[in-house]
Amino acid sequence: DGADVQMEARGQFKGLRFFTGFEWTAHDFKNRNISYNAGRADEDFLQTDSVGSAAYVLSEFKLTLLHFRLGGRLDRQRADRADLQNVSRTDTTGSGVVEVVQSLGDTWQVILSLGNTSRIPNADELYIEAPHGATGVFQIPNPQLAIERTSTIELRIQRRSERFQFSASAYYRDFDGYVFLENQGFEVDGLTAYALVQRDALFTGGEVEATWVFYAE
Repeated sequence: DGADVQMEARGQFKGLRFFTGFEWTAHDFKNRNISYNAGRADEDFLQTDSVGSAAYVLSEFKLTLLHFRLGGRLDRQRADRADLQNVSRTDTTGSGVVEVVQSLGDTWQVILSLGNTSRIPNADELYIEAPHGATGVFQIPNPQLAIERTSTIELRIQRRSERFQFSASAYYRDFDGYVFLENQGFEVDGLTAYALVQRDALFTGGEVEATWVFYAE
């Protein structure tokens, strides 16, 4: 079961363009599986409720030859294990990104993006014990997961035209508390146990994407 509400608005004032919005979600998860955390070998219904909201704003303005884009987001989430008393948590966090855009003619742009973003672990990662028969994995949740935070630097060059679009980028992402599934080396009901854990991590790399429209009426 679930519900989603979203509102958005756009505007412009003296060369400053902005986009703002608000969203609210509520979900109720139920699954029937072996309750590993409860120490039982029998099947049991696990219930988890999750309510989240977010407010965000994006703005853009031009200064001489440069364009600046600023973005911010505030997230709040409450997640609780409905079948167990006093198993609940509420988190609030914020994220921000700034981009500097330099135009190179009519179609080419160079973009430098700097961001400090964060992600609240979702109810699935915190509370839901999920057997996945197709992949042979039994997921063990972790209610102690902290907020995942990321510092990002990305340099991108792109071309936008009617028929040809191209972009190439290089990025650096430094994670504080990266969340991932780790093999635990044992089985639960014939499925390999994977637990949600956190480690600091560093991702560096690049991406290239090109699109060509061969025919258009």
